[in-house]
This record gives sequence, C-alpha cells and structure tokens, in this order.
Amino acid sequence: MTARRFLPLALLAACASTPEPVPEPPVPERGVHGAAVPPAVGSLWNQDPQSLFGNRRAREVGDILTVIVEIDEEAEIMGELETARTSQRSLGIRSLFGGPEAVAGQLPGGAGLDPAIDLDSAQARSGGGSLRREDRVTLRLAARVIERLPNGDLVIDGHQSVRVNYEERTLRAAGIVRPEDISRSNTVTHDKIAEAQIGYVGRGVIDRSIRPRLGDRLLDALTPF
Repeated sequence: MTARRFLPLALLAACASTPEPVPEPPVPERGVHGAAVPPAVGSLWNQDPQSLFGNRRAREVGDILTVIVEIDEEAEIMGELETARTSQRSLGIRSLFGGPEAVAGQLPGGAGLDPAIDLDSAQARSGGGSLRREDRVTLRLAARVIERLPNGDLVIDGHQSVRVNYEERTLRAAGIVRPEDISRSNTVTHDKIAEAQIGYVGRGVIDRSIRPRLGDRLLDALTPF
C-alpha cells in the first residue's frame, strides 16, 4: 500500500527537469612540431635561436610568432539614381472592308476606330543612399607556422578563445608571410600577411542581446519594401 502511494511521487520526480551545466570548451589538440637540431660546428656565429647571435625570427614549421592587427579605417559611400521614361502608343483602323464607316456615329460617346487605341505613359524614379562605416580593431595574437612553401614563404595560423562567464570571444589570424617581413622582435603586422583571414567573433549574452529578434526578421522578410 505504501509503495502505491509513493509511485506517483516517483513519476513526478522523474519528469522534473534540472538545468544542464554549461559544457566546458574543448581543449584543442596540439601536435609536436619542430625542426631537427643541426650539429654544432664550433663557430661563435651559431645561428641557433638560443645563442647570442641566433636568429629568433620564426622560420621553421612549429615556430611561433606574434601577429599585430591594427585596423583603423573609415569609408563613406554615396549614391544617387534618377530615371525617367515616357512612351506613347496609338492604334487606329482607317479602312477595313468598310467597317469604320459602318460603325461611325454608332459607338457611344462619339468614339471611333481612328484611333481605336491611344495610350500615354510616363514613369519617373529617383533614389539616393549613403553608407558610412568605421572599423577599429587592435589586437595581438600568437600564430604558429604550419607550412613552409618551396619559395621560403611561411603559412601561419593562430587562434585564441577567451571565455568569461557566459561570453566567449574567438580571435583568428591566418595567411602567408615572407620571412623578411618578420621583425627582429618576431612580430608581423597584418598588412604584410598575404591572403589574410582575420576574424573576431563573439558569442554569448551580449551577442544575443544585439542580434535582431526572430519577430523583427520575419517582419523584414514579409515586408521587404
């Protein structure tokens, strides 16, 4: 009897939902890359990066360098459009087996067959628009050399994810750089990266608050004009 009383309570407890914990972001796998250590030749001008005269610039697969992104751009685009069109069409029947003479004076309102159709149309359209945009981005990001091309250029790729509470920011920089464009401090600016792919994406509470609501997007789709 007691078991029957507790059975509904057990079913209700099974239906209760608990808030799911926020999953931790996965840790990216890191492979082991690096060039073989050259044999010592006994010279004071050793090019090993750890030596006094060594080259500390990234030059081999697995080396790390710092990408400096400083974007400060302004763009203003203005456009005006004005079109006009006028057309006139006239169609009449002057002679057709005596038809026009037969119906002359019999059509209402004094209408006739010459002209039978007389159309005039005019259309004018004007429009204008302007766009002003300002972009300012300043960041530093570590990237890794993932490939060395036959001509010596380096393919780099770097990404960074910062998560604070429920807000996540992801930075990414990738492209191709020349070894001579890398400074002695092992940094390269974004304007010296060929085929650059630079991204700064945010996800979380702030992103959802500034994103247009579903109802607004539906209204924009249903009323495009």
